[in-house]
Parts: sequence; structure tokens; C-alpha cells
Amino acid sequence: MEYTYRFVTGESRTIPVSPEQHRMLQNEDRLEANNEQTHRTRTGRFISLNLAMEEGMQFADPASLPLPAAEQVRWALAQLKPEQRQLLRAVYWEGVPVGEFARKQGVSQSAVSHRLQLLRRRMKEILFPPS
Repeated sequence: MEYTYRFVTGESRTIPVSPEQHRMLQNEDRLEANNEQTHRTRTGRFISLNLAMEEGMQFADPASLPLPAAEQVRWALAQLKPEQRQLLRAVYWEGVPVGEFARKQGVSQSAVSHRLQLLRRRMKEILFPPS
């Protein structure tokens, strides 16, 4: 299975991924789009990545990373705390609903959703560090 990552520059890169990784990446794309829409609705403003680039912000080129894509993901996961890896594994790999995971952990669903949002950001920071 393959996943195509589209950069804000218009370039794209296709990498081989497992079905579980593909599902996780697609879910991440969907959640990010939802979060962007929610942010626009709540604040009435939104700064796109294109605008950020025009203002001088630089993003890492994944091609410059030394490891194959699957190894990059494994390495990034190893940078997380065990409870963070457990959350990602349960929701994205095992398909455990966020509400069910929250009940098992004794926390609110919104707390788990917030943790997932922070974890997605953290994974992006690890995989695509600012140069």
C-alpha cells in the first residue's frame, strides 16, 4: 500500500506503508482538515502553510531524512512516552474508538482527543523538524 504526502510547495512524495500506517495517515489528514475548519469557524481567521512559507517559515524536506519512511515512523514513535505510544497504537492501529479508550483510562473523551491532537503535532515535529 502507498501513501502520497503533498507538501505546501505543491510537490508530492509517495511512500510505501502498511495498511495500518495508511489508515493512521488518512485519519490524521481527516482530523487535521477538521481541526483547520473548526479553527476557522471559532476564530474567523486561519494562517495557511503557504502564507507561513511566504513569511519565511521553512519546513524540513522528508527526502533529506536519512531513514526510509517506515523506519522514520518507528524512530519517531520511539521518541514518545510509553503511554503516548499506547494511545496511538490503540486508536490508530487497533481501531479502538476514542470514547472507549477514554472510559478504560478513566478520563473524558475530550481529554483523549486533545492528547491525540498534541501527539499528532509532536509526531510532525519529530518527523519534520524546522531547519
